[in-house]
Amino acid sequence: MAAQLGLLADVQFADVDDGHSFHGVPRFYRDSKVKLREAARTMELQGVADIVHCGDLIDGRARESAQACVEECLAEFAAATTARVSFAIGNHDIVRIPREKLLPLLGMRNGKGYFAFDLGGETDCGVRVVVLDSFEVGMHGRPEGHRRVRLASELLRANNPNSDRNESEGLAGVEKRWVMYNGALGLEQLRWAEAECAAAATRKQRVIVVTHVPVCPRDTHFDSLAWDYKAALSVLAHSPAVVAVVSGHDHEGWYEIDWSSAGLVAQDLVDFVRVDTAGEPTIQVVSAVLSLGDLLEPVYVDGRW
Repeated sequence: MAAQLGLLADVQFADVDDGHSFHGVPRFYRDSKVKLREAARTMELQGVADIVHCGDLIDGRARESAQACVEECLAEFAAATTARVSFAIGNHDIVRIPREKLLPLLGMRNGKGYFAFDLGGETDCGVRVVVLDSFEVGMHGRPEGHRRVRLASELLRANNPNSDRNESEGLAGVEKRWVMYNGALGLEQLRWAEAECAAAATRKQRVIVVTHVPVCPRDTHFDSLAWDYKAALSVLAHSPAVVAVVSGHDHEGWYEIDWSSAGLVAQDLVDFVRVDTAGEPTIQVVSAVLSLGDLLEPVYVDGRW
């Protein structure tokens, strides 16, 4: 059986009473660790070789107990699965734990929050997983005077007029991304990602990219988008090796399907349409749960096939 990749995101565990998210959605902080355990057990039964958590392992409400909460989650993974577990950095993680403590805690020993590995540990498996750091340029996790924090502060000041930089009031469209709980991948990391994708293409591997903050504006709310999403897309969308980009952060679970070679693009699955070419052409809304056959059908979106 081919190696399998398990993905989950935004566990946001905290040892605190139930409450509400930033957007007012009811949250069950302690229960999230139980859900993590069940997800990992299910993946173990399915023979998953690698698991990637796409960021926000803990919630910001963990506060002083943040590191202990991370350690509890790591223990749950270790008890539930024999798969290798890797982590992308989330904003809730890094707002509570300094980068120099968080990275080694999550198994990143080279001082960087981005890395790559072959699925199942085997190059001939044909899949390279590239995990990116959405906060390489950001406001959290580094000392206030750090050059990347200073750059992040300058970018926010130039693009968000609100006194509360976590507020997108008055911003429109993709400009809503200029909030403090997002961040940027940065030029150095994107050059590294470009080289990784090029090397994978040479080896005839497919690449799955994992980020915490989305880089595709069609599959997220605009206030949950990476600051330098255009630069990221210019790298990822032009790589023949990249077959998927998976992100956390936006909890609604949107999707985008892109058949670049055929010029066919579908927006998130809520608005996904399928064209029936038998007889008179008709356009149908497809269920949010799609089969592989559905994904292979032609589509008509935004006035074009």
